[in-house]
Amino acid sequence: MRLERASGILLHPTSLPNGVPDHHAYRFVDWLEAAGQGWWQVLPLGPTDDTGSPYMSPSVFAGSPALVADRTSAVSEAERRTFRAANGYWIEDWLAYGGDLDDQVRFDREWRSLRAYAAARGIRIVGDIPIYAGWDGADQRAHPELFLGGSIAGVPPDAFSATGQLWKNPLYDWAALRHEGYRWWTERLRRAFRLVDLARSTTSAASSRTGRCRPEARRPPPAAGAAGPAPTCSGPPRPSWAHSTWWLKTSG
Repeated sequence: MRLERASGILLHPTSLPNGVPDHHAYRFVDWLEAAGQGWWQVLPLGPTDDTGSPYMSPSVFAGSPALVADRTSAVSEAERRTFRAANGYWIEDWLAYGGDLDDQVRFDREWRSLRAYAAARGIRIVGDIPIYAGWDGADQRAHPELFLGGSIAGVPPDAFSATGQLWKNPLYDWAALRHEGYRWWTERLRRAFRLVDLARSTTSAASSRTGRCRPEARRPPPAAGAAGPAPTCSGPPRPSWAHSTWWLKTSG
């Protein structure tokens, strides 16, 4: 992939004055254009976990309801049908998990409007695709066969950390993903590029250092200052596409 040299600004929508992509987001796009910038990097836009992190998202497909600027805006039955038809691969899984259809319609409607406004001013959107899904999220519940049972992501003790790291995400069963023709990943990328123009996914640690840790390692960490046992992790189940960082672009 070849891109012309350009500059931009990284700003997650939660860093806008009201924490949502409302009128301040449009003013930010105006500022980017006036400053001669070409890109707005937004980081992940999905739902967060109970710590506020979008890197352990309960859905790799859904937009975050917390990023909806107007939660009271009306949603028509025609909009619901259209959204369900366009997002049939994942939306029912999200609703079964407890997600709200109207919030997804609002998120898409607002984000499409903002992205179109940005595009008209020469500003393209850089998204972020976290390599892992969240533990016991909508994706793992709907497709348990695509994840390794009895294992979570982590890193054994090494020179970087004497106690290792526990990321606590479910690990993929790459043989199962290959067997289904990587459809889950294909649908995930298709969804991402309905929201952004370019996407980043860091995979170096995920591909080459991730270990398989026992689920019991998900217990709460010891109190501050107290010593705790290192996670028990085996070697990494490496996929065939180990790279440092992906930069993925829409065909347009």
